Order: sequence, then structure tokens, then C-alpha cells
Amino acid sequence: MGYALAIAATLAFFAALHFFTELKAKMKIGIALALLFITIFATAYNAYSREQRTHALDVELRYNQGKTLKCNGIDVNNTNFSFSNGTHTFIGKKETPNYSMMINTSVCQ
Repeated sequence: MGYALAIAATLAFFAALHFFTELKAKMKIGIALALLFITIFATAYNAYSREQRTHALDVELRYNQGKTLKCNGIDVNNTNFSFSNGTHTFIGKKETPNYSMMINTSVCQ
């Protein structure tokens, strides 16, 4: 439904641009190219953001299942690290060799 509304709004914008403005053809083409660039950039950003979010959730799931993760060459598990959900980081627990070490989920495999 969101895509249909976006397409309808875009068509309405271009119809208004065509019929109700006195812009020259080159200016209209420039506006269309700028909107196309913005749309491509937004789509690429959304894809990148979705990929990062999926990776972080996958790492969190494996951690919660008790599996050992490899993050920058360090073994991360629920014995030595606690997980901070707000920042998506692993924080070393007290009385472990990794005490106060912080590792972001983006560097984990």
C-alpha cells in the first residue's frame, strides 16, 4: 500500500510540474533527475540498514542460544560477556579476562 501511495504522489507531483508551472524542459528534467537520485539513495540506504539490523539480530539470537561467537578474534559467549540490547554491544563480565571490554555486534561473525 505504501508503494502505491508513493507512486500516486510522484505522479501527482509530475502532473502539477507539467501543467501548472512555467519551467523550461531542462529545469523539469533536472528536477526529475534530482528526485531519481534521492530515491535511489534512499532505497540503497534502506537496504544497507536492513542488512545491518538483520546481522545484529542474528548475532543476538546466536548469543542467546548459548553459542560462542567470534568477534575480532575474541570468543564471545554468555559466560564471559553480557549483552547490552540498547547499544547492541557485548560487555565483559567482572572476574573474567575480558572485564570491561566492549565489542559491537557488527564485528561478530
